[in-house]
Amino acid sequence: MRRPIVKIMASALLYLSLLVTVAAPRIIPTVSPVVLRQRCGSAEVEGCMAVTRLAFDCECVRDDAWHIEVRASFVPEIFVRLPTHRLVAHELGHVSDIREQLERHASAIAERRFASRDDCERERAGVMQSLPSAVKGFAEISQRERR
Repeated sequence: MRRPIVKIMASALLYLSLLVTVAAPRIIPTVSPVVLRQRCGSAEVEGCMAVTRLAFDCECVRDDAWHIEVRASFVPEIFVRLPTHRLVAHELGHVSDIREQLERHASAIAERRFASRDDCERERAGVMQSLPSAVKGFAEISQRERR
């Protein structure tokens, strides 16, 4: 079925306003209880996933009104006692959860409209400050839901 051109253009604009890039995960096998304790918080776990090299860029732009374009990226590191398919798939589920939640969060930010550039810039500064803790919260939600 063909979509109307207007809808295609609206989708393209949303895509340009929101860009979340996730690099290929680094899978790091380790049997060291010290490494597992440092990276996972416990030596008793089989593995964990850490968000590393988290980067954000937010910019105020104007089309019909001022809004914030958000771009985010991160590199997942997966620490596993044994790199089994089941365990790596479980940790990749956390990566997917965080990416999806970050995309929804960034999309909600991109939908806000501001009357002036100054209003947009004030909000942008707050967004930049809050994004790292938002991602940490997304990871905690994923952890609770996938136990």
